[in-house]
Amino acid sequence: MAKKKSRKSRTSNGIVGTRKSPRTSLFNTTERALNQQAAWLKGKRVMLTIPNPDKTATNERMIRVEARKVWGLPPMLKRKESNAG
Repeated sequence: MAKKKSRKSRTSNGIVGTRKSPRTSLFNTTERALNQQAAWLKGKRVMLTIPNPDKTATNERMIRVEARKVWGLPPMLKRKESNAG
């Protein structure tokens, strides 16, 4: 036998969760990019997520790459390299 309902009048509205506002997600992505750039300028190892250049690899649409391969050496390290050589 099934258990009797505890309430008859109270039913769920069907709301599972609330969506983030688009402004918040845009702010977070911009803030993240600025933080990554600041870390790269300090010479830290930064990883970027970029679209996969190999279009045949459909299982990996985005790949993680080190920022130095995409942006090159930070200006601080370029100066050190040119002075040493």
